[in-house]
Amino acid sequence: MTKLHLLPFLESVWALEQRLSGLLVDYKLTLSQFRLLLLLDKDKPQTATRLSAMLGVTKATTTALLQELTRAELIAASPHPEDRRSSLMRLSPAGKKRLHQALEALSDMERMLGKKLTPEITEALKQFNLKHDGAT
Repeated sequence: MTKLHLLPFLESVWALEQRLSGLLVDYKLTLSQFRLLLLLDKDKPQTATRLSAMLGVTKATTTALLQELTRAELIAASPHPEDRRSSLMRLSPAGKKRLHQALEALSDMERMLGKKLTPEITEALKQFNLKHDGAT
């Protein structure tokens, strides 16, 4: 069997995901909720269908996330001006505050991780992410 050089990297990604998830617990967020809030923070209000595509998950998964975040009053819906059947989802002021608190806490983790990565690895990860973003 061929030795896969990607496995140690994947194990590191999984460990990072676990640490990130643990940190987000302090802000009463899951990693999936965090990703959705990030999308709403950087883009204009979005429909559930568009958010599903951006997250790469099913509409049912997105609907469940939106319901959780709405109950927590972290997002709000408004009528879509061009499509009466749709709503536009946006961050609420409380959602923006919680997201930015979590991002501040994550900056410490990023600084720690940044000290351990060589410039070459950092650049390779950026390039991989750019190629991945272009493929979606």
